[in-house]
Amino acid sequence: MLLFPAATAQDNPWAGCKIDDEGVDCRQQQAAGGGGDDSFWTSNAAQTLYWVLGALGSGGAAIFGWTRVKRRRRELRTFINDVEKTFAQAKEQPDVGLPKLEALRRGLAASHNAGKLEDPQFLEMDRRLKDYVTRVRVIQLERAFPSMPVALFTDIGSLLADGTLSQSDLVLIDKRALQLGVPSAPRQDLAAFLRRDTPLVARKRQRLAVIAR
Repeated sequence: MLLFPAATAQDNPWAGCKIDDEGVDCRQQQAAGGGGDDSFWTSNAAQTLYWVLGALGSGGAAIFGWTRVKRRRRELRTFINDVEKTFAQAKEQPDVGLPKLEALRRGLAASHNAGKLEDPQFLEMDRRLKDYVTRVRVIQLERAFPSMPVALFTDIGSLLADGTLSQSDLVLIDKRALQLGVPSAPRQDLAAFLRRDTPLVARKRQRLAVIAR
């Protein structure tokens, strides 16, 4: 009786078959192989590997997301500190600090457009920067025209809330200054100052009426 070695089953189709006087018997080979797919990728080991790789992928995605959020928060804190330092400087030196505040606001808008800031973060910081810009502009006016009434600057600050002025706003400011007793020459100087340093628009969609009629 001869028995072919089973170690070369892929090379020898008769491997593992028993040959005797009655013929060839391959039932032992079939029983051992089970007739199924012996591929590694369908084995229990492969299923375990799939699970491990999936867990690693999920964990990696979670770590990446956490790192990204942490980095954005750090960048936002840094930006807020820059805004506050610039505002403090602008209150002391409006002519120097105001352009920096306006540049920070443009940079904020660019970051938001690039998807680096969420909408709530952008809206909050933009509102703060807009308020700081308005306040610094009012400080500029107070220092440029120290003899004018404070009430006039309060009204101008309300009109400057959106960062622009229209021709009708300038008319309102002149009328308010006249009501407060400001002479003609200072009123003209004030109008020229506002035209020079403030973006002028043809007409505002929603005008802030600060002058009681």
